[in-house]
Amino acid sequence: MNSEWLAVRSVQLKDMWTLTRMAFTNMTGVDQQFTRMAQHPVWRLAGYVALPFYFWTAGRGYKALADGQIVGCAFVHFLADSAVVFNVNVNRAYRRRGVARALLAHLETVARQRGAGWLALQVDRDNVPAGTLYEGLGFRQIHPDFWRGPWRTMPVTPGLAVEPLRQRLGQRLYRHYARLELEHGESWGASVLKREFVSVPAGGQFWRCLVGQQEVGCAWVEDGDGQQRPLVFLLLQPQAWAQEMVTLGLVQLLLERRAGGVPAGLDLFCGSSGHHAALAPLLQERGFVATRQPRILMLKKLLSNSATQ
Repeated sequence: MNSEWLAVRSVQLKDMWTLTRMAFTNMTGVDQQFTRMAQHPVWRLAGYVALPFYFWTAGRGYKALADGQIVGCAFVHFLADSAVVFNVNVNRAYRRRGVARALLAHLETVARQRGAGWLALQVDRDNVPAGTLYEGLGFRQIHPDFWRGPWRTMPVTPGLAVEPLRQRLGQRLYRHYARLELEHGESWGASVLKREFVSVPAGGQFWRCLVGQQEVGCAWVEDGDGQQRPLVFLLLQPQAWAQEMVTLGLVQLLLERRAGGVPAGLDLFCGSSGHHAALAPLLQERGFVATRQPRILMLKKLLSNSATQ
């Protein structure tokens, strides 16, 4: 791709050191991972050693050239039906001049040529300019929010129960209900999300959720921010999403089973935007606030005849 002053070309091995320096310069303060890496001397050194190899092997890279210099870059790797964009960065002096837009347009062309049905990327919640750009290019946010709020102990309806699960069984059950939530609560991109973007949390404790001895979902709990604000991931069958006594009762049981006891507040994550929205009337009246996730997945549909329809 070329314009009057900008050209996009494939990266070469000799570019890796330049691209690594650019990543630290351009992404520190914008991307949480690079910011943390840059603040720690050992991690920063490790990044300078590892990133050239990572950039060269993790996907296909493209550089934006202006005045004979690299002024931006972006990378992409391919899954079965999606192209995943990463490390989009532009030198500060060239921002807001269409460099990122040109790189993404080139990656979209490459993805279409490869037959990808979707283009995917992640953006930090605080990187508002990037998020605005991506939305302007047709990307849609996938389930960007969770619920944060205080917790008041409440009575539990008889028949509700939670059972602890071993990690392997818990991971399988979590994956099953994550796909079920996506199917019913993220219908626009459910097919590709279920196949290629289901992630299972590490550590913590998995739980089976029961109503009248019938399984209705899976939960995962981790202490998170100390003992005061645990993380609760609650994945349920759609018919249970808006049932106040089921949802809140299961959360109460999960908190009671924690080693630290019932906390003063928690962060509650659902498995889909549909589930999140169904809980709004229940949680807002209890003082919960919808809060943006630290990193947000965004999708753009490329091919109308994709197998993901």
